Amino acid sequence: MAPLNSCSLTDGSRRVTFADSQFALNALIKLALWMYYGSSLKDILLNAIPTFILVWVLYFYTSRIFFRPLQKTMSERHASTAGLRQAAEANIALAEQKTSQYQEALQSARTELYRRQEQERQQALDRRAEILRQSRQQAEEMVKRAQQEIRAEAEQAKKRLETESDQIAFSIAQAILKSGPAVSPASHGSGSEVPR
Repeated sequence: MAPLNSCSLTDGSRRVTFADSQFALNALIKLALWMYYGSSLKDILLNAIPTFILVWVLYFYTSRIFFRPLQKTMSERHASTAGLRQAAEANIALAEQKTSQYQEALQSARTELYRRQEQERQQALDRRAEILRQSRQQAEEMVKRAQQEIRAEAEQAKKRLETESDQIAFSIAQAILKSGPAVSPASHGSGSEVPR
């Protein structure tokens, strides 16, 4: 016969080994005690029925008197909080929309300002170019007038020099020919020829 600690039982698909197992022994002892004290277990269960009913009554009472109003208050608070949150989100969305409209208006105002500045700059450049053109035209006219005046003065100077050169030549000739007869410039005609 094999010792108890190496004994094994086969139960269909599983194999139960009792080697050094205190579990199986404890289970057998508990089964025996339950069978012996079974009548007292029935007494305990019968005495527990009023406690069980009292616990259920207490559960229904607390759920109706305490937990239901508490949950109602919590759901109202959540609803009001959610409503405030939704209102806040709507206000934020409206603020973002107004901010984007403000940014668009600001951008269009900047664009308009830059366009006007460019237009005024172009007009200033056009005025400057016109003033330069008029100044050049006036300068050219002044140069032409000055050139005409200089030509006229040069012609007058040439004529004066011709007449004066004739007189100077005549006086030089007279000074050289002082010893000879006096010749007047009127007697020679134009006075361009001087006797030598």
